[in-house]
Amino acid sequence: MNEKYGIPNIELISRRCYYVGLGIGFVGVIYLFVVCVLQVTVLKDLPACVFYSMTGFYCPGCGGTRSVYALLHGNIIKSLYYHPFVVYAAAYYILYEGSHTLNLITRGKIKAMYFCPPYFYVGAAIVVIQWLAKNILKYYCGFSL
Repeated sequence: MNEKYGIPNIELISRRCYYVGLGIGFVGVIYLFVVCVLQVTVLKDLPACVFYSMTGFYCPGCGGTRSVYALLHGNIIKSLYYHPFVVYAAAYYILYEGSHTLNLITRGKIKAMYFCPPYFYVGAAIVVIQWLAKNILKYYCGFSL
């Protein structure tokens, strides 16, 4: 039993995450096919953020949908502006899935990424920092995003 980062069976957990990621990617490709090729409007009118409506403060996820939309249209800078976590998560997803795919193709000659807590902590820090920055800019500088 290999234990890395204090997680027993990290290889098994990472491989399972890889297969879940493939499933998510498959659903994403179907979604893009429906939206781009069939030109079906899936997200027509999104409701306003409940947290923002009730408190006047941005929630930690505010801007996420606009960020995904911008990223899917190839506008990385705009996506970073709306919510930097989306770009971080997309880059991590591509690297993670790619490393596992290469690991399978090369029969282990290329090492696959493990699921490890530091990647999670970086993502959580990005969410918290952008959340605080948006609210500070709005209420102390009068700059709305």
